[in-house]
Amino acid sequence: MAPTLQSGDYVLTYPAYIWPARRLKAGRVYIIDHSDMGRIIKRLMRELEDGRLVFAGDNPVSNSGDILGRIEKTRITARAFLHISAKRISLI
Repeated sequence: MAPTLQSGDYVLTYPAYIWPARRLKAGRVYIIDHSDMGRIIKRLMRELEDGRLVFAGDNPVSNSGDILGRIEKTRITARAFLHISAKRISLI
C-alpha cells in the first residue's frame, strides 16, 4: 500500500462484525483474508453488480484488481481507519 503505508507503520482497524457490510465504501482501506495471499490490506475500488468487490493497492506496481480477483464481502475482516507512522497520525 505504499506510498500510503510503509513498512513499520501501524494501522488501527474496526473489526468487520461491528459495522454492516452495506456500509462498504469505495476509497476506504480494508483488511482482507485472501484465499491465496493470506491477510492483505487494500483499497476498495468498486462493488460489482453481483455483490463481489474489486480491490487494489495504492502502489502502481501493487497487485491489481485483476490479479487479486473478485472478493466476496465475507472475506473482509476489518476496516482501517487510522494510520500511525513515525512522522504523523492520520485518518485513512
